[in-house]
Amino acid sequence: MSEYVLISKELLEKVIKYALTHCYERCPSERDAETCVLLFELIEKLNLALQLPCIYDYGGFSEKIFRDIIKDIEHRRGKKLNEIIKDFKTEGFRTLKDQEDYIDGVFAMQVVEVYKKIKTSKKLRFKVVHNRC
Repeated sequence: MSEYVLISKELLEKVIKYALTHCYERCPSERDAETCVLLFELIEKLNLALQLPCIYDYGGFSEKIFRDIIKDIEHRRGKKLNEIIKDFKTEGFRTLKDQEDYIDGVFAMQVVEVYKKIKTSKKLRFKVVHNRC
């Protein structure tokens, strides 16, 4: 059984702003797809005037966008992303674009996997309640 915590929007916004400093300072070298999805969902559901920095890079943050990133990499390279990643791991990178495709491809796969997990899970992640306590 999960435990839930009731927190004010103002306090949660402070926590989210604090977490976003990690995004701006450490991303993409230290990012976690599940946390990124959660941050994006919280910002969107709470209607905050905040954005993840990757929104500027990717043009948004959704399962479709990350599926499109995977398709683009696969189309340009002529094989499935799993094979591309495996090749990079064994053969290394020759160009900056190789590194970019590897980083974006791995992250896109992880994000898509998180969205799949969310869809199949019956567990409540969070709920916005508009009542005053």
